[in-house]
Amino acid sequence: MLGGAIMILDRSGRYRIEYEDALRAIGHYLDVNLYRNVSIIELTEGLLAKGTAMRSAHRAVRLYSRTYLFKNDEIERILEDAYSRRGRGLATLPDAARVTLSNQDMLRVVGRVVDEEKWHDIVATQVPDGVRIKALVRPQTTAPEDDQVIDVFLSEVEIRRWVDELRTGRRPIRD
Repeated sequence: MLGGAIMILDRSGRYRIEYEDALRAIGHYLDVNLYRNVSIIELTEGLLAKGTAMRSAHRAVRLYSRTYLFKNDEIERILEDAYSRRGRGLATLPDAARVTLSNQDMLRVVGRVVDEEKWHDIVATQVPDGVRIKALVRPQTTAPEDDQVIDVFLSEVEIRRWVDELRTGRRPIRD
């Protein structure tokens, strides 16, 4: 979607889906499927998730590279599933996904920041101590060709603080 406006659209193509909701739902999918070291890349077709997934075979755990494209209509479907799960919390996640910061929580925070800052064309990459986000931002009163590239790091500590504040309903403040 490079150079485009902020657009994750519903099936009708008329209504924008918030990044926070879309990334949170995708994060749940990634947790259930035991993805780690995740990168999310926004494309015209949807959101591409890349990562390392775990699979157990004959009492051994194997890691393998996995890529999945969430097309816009599929994002809407998993959002509907996410809304029906609300209130059940971590009970729907496999044990391995509960130990560390979940993809669901991490991507929810990334989505919240992207929504609030009005960024678009995002690339979010999980790194050892947090998440690096690269995106385009359009300065107010300028044209699309004036979009600027931003590169932001959210530490795991900051993400955990946001998660706690989002769960309690207090509005988080970015440092």
